[in-house]
Amino acid sequence: MKRPAGVSQRQRVLSVMSDGEWHTLGNIRESIAQRWPKSDSEAAISARLRDLRKTEYGGHNVERRRISRSLYEYRIVFKPTQGELWN
Repeated sequence: MKRPAGVSQRQRVLSVMSDGEWHTLGNIRESIAQRWPKSDSEAAISARLRDLRKTEYGGHNVERRRISRSLYEYRIVFKPTQGELWN
């Protein structure tokens, strides 16, 4: 199901990555294309992943692992909220 176009590129990347699974840039690009009437380049997606590490964009822990000579996978490990720390 396509979602409204009024979503920022950063929000689209974060939405795809919110499952906590490993994704290649190509996989993220394809998932975005399936969900929204937008087509984001892999370079732009990579830039947004770097942005998500910044404090002003959530300070997320974006992990990267190499799966072949020039191919990487990424995932976001979310920080627990205060309430989750006590459960």
